[in-house]
Amino acid sequence: MVKNGALEIQESHKSGKWILKIRGPLIKDTVQEFNTVVEPYFKKLGPVVIDLSDISFFDTFGVSTLVEKYQWSRIMEQDFSFKGMEPEIQDILKLEGLDHFLCLDKA
Repeated sequence: MVKNGALEIQESHKSGKWILKIRGPLIKDTVQEFNTVVEPYFKKLGPVVIDLSDISFFDTFGVSTLVEKYQWSRIMEQDFSFKGMEPEIQDILKLEGLDHFLCLDKA
């Protein structure tokens, strides 16, 4: 488990996937912490799933960071998805036309 400031990130490796469970707010003040922990996983073998079920709050910086990570995963040809995204956040992304960027993992 990694605890950086306001974010706590728990790593596990299940069924060939790296799963990163994020706890805390994903906001302007924490996106750099998020990036520091998440970016090395783009260099590991196997899919990466970001579990957002314990995110306490998103702001526009948090949403932009998720979209950026997804776009970067496409460039790096990394299998990358999200799970546990609250329906309210999914609705906001749909309204903004960003939902197609964020693949949701069913596992």
